[in-house]
Amino acid sequence: MSKLFGKTDFKRMRYPFHVILMALSMFYLGKNSSHNIALILRTVMNLQISHTTISNWCTKFAPIFQNIAIQLIPALNFNSDE
Repeated sequence: MSKLFGKTDFKRMRYPFHVILMALSMFYLGKNSSHNIALILRTVMNLQISHTTISNWCTKFAPIFQNIAIQLIPALNFNSDE
């Protein structure tokens, strides 16, 4: 269990659930910066989301994604060409 404290639900958020999840997964699993994620969301989905907002999401939802990353990262093979 994570020792980080944060929000664990997506209620009353300004952006849809799938946008927040995509940004958080790019940050935690893809190792992208919040600036790069904001640029990707602006380019692909035409959403103007500040890098500060993405950083705040990462702080709020850190416990959820830390637990997911702990389970998923050992299963990923980064040395594979597939």
